Amino acid sequence: MWSSLNDHNPHELAWSLDRHNGFLDSFTPATFVGNHDVTRINSRLEDPRHLAHALAVLFTTGGTPSIYAGDEYGYTGLKTEEFGGDDAIRPEFPADGPPALTDPERAVYRLHQGLIGLRRRHPWLHEARTRLLDSGADHLVYEARSGDDALVVALNLGDEPCGVDLGRSGLAPLLPGGTPTPRGSRATIAPHGWQVLAPAVDDSAR
Repeated sequence: MWSSLNDHNPHELAWSLDRHNGFLDSFTPATFVGNHDVTRINSRLEDPRHLAHALAVLFTTGGTPSIYAGDEYGYTGLKTEEFGGDDAIRPEFPADGPPALTDPERAVYRLHQGLIGLRRRHPWLHEARTRLLDSGADHLVYEARSGDDALVVALNLGDEPCGVDLGRSGLAPLLPGGTPTPRGSRATIAPHGWQVLAPAVDDSAR
């Protein structure tokens, strides 16, 4: 995932998602963007704005997602191949609990809270398969679906607003903001932005 985000290569990510579908046909994988044996995701990504994109993919694809301790605060750490090379990614836990969060750490923590909440409200994502809806030089849109349940995830890695094909009409954003998306099959995603969308509720039908 970090490779496709760093290279602005949505096609690599689309290939990985399709490969992930194949895994799901045989077993339910444990999924993660970081663990105790690799460089932390916040150090691996060249553009910190794309941390949200990595997490959005993690929490909207099939499997059992996990977060490596400290990543929820945006901790950094580079693994090296030498004696003590794991020290930076495995810091000692403070005896008196986590220190007070800085504003950037709090923002990363809130991002995790929002996506974990999304996952818990849509438990069917555990077995969801993904389907590519739209892709280009700097964007990727996919549908995560299980039976009749579905979400659409749109990622823009570029410096310009991006018009994307959502593949269906009547979608409303769940995260990260509450700005309504016009009904229809297209939406505009902000530079380096992302959205998770679900079928909109039609109040006029009530």
